[in-house]
Amino acid sequence: MFDECVGVASDFWDAAEGMMTGESCYFLALCNPTDTGSRAYIECQNVEKWHVIEISALEHPNIAADLAGKPAPYPKAVRLGWVREKLREWCGEVCPPSPPTPLPDPRTGSGLLPGFPRKPGPLPDPLPAIRPVGEFPRKPIRV
Repeated sequence: MFDECVGVASDFWDAAEGMMTGESCYFLALCNPTDTGSRAYIECQNVEKWHVIEISALEHPNIAADLAGKPAPYPKAVRLGWVREKLREWCGEVCPPSPPTPLPDPRTGSGLLPGFPRKPGPLPDPLPAIRPVGEFPRKPIRV
């Protein structure tokens, strides 16, 4: 078993693979998918070799309960307050607050789509997609 396997050096992956000698051998690798340059990322791409399970904190029953104003079924697990705190900590605003400016509707070529900000700001930090959502970044980054 590798915990935080994004930080595990390639030599250890090779050594562990050498111990998988039969059909009844199993290996568990856990990580926050933060580095597309890691061996963990390379291994996760090999779906014939690995059964990859992505777990998003946003899909946890506690989040749904918190949003509905109900008691959390698992009080010691992730909570909506933690998610909101991490979004504030890890994200920048995509656009500064401003009144929405309608844009042409690309589906019809006419009419307007309401609700889009006037001008884009900096792109959001990729960490929210990485840590709570459980996805590797779409562009290579090192954390």
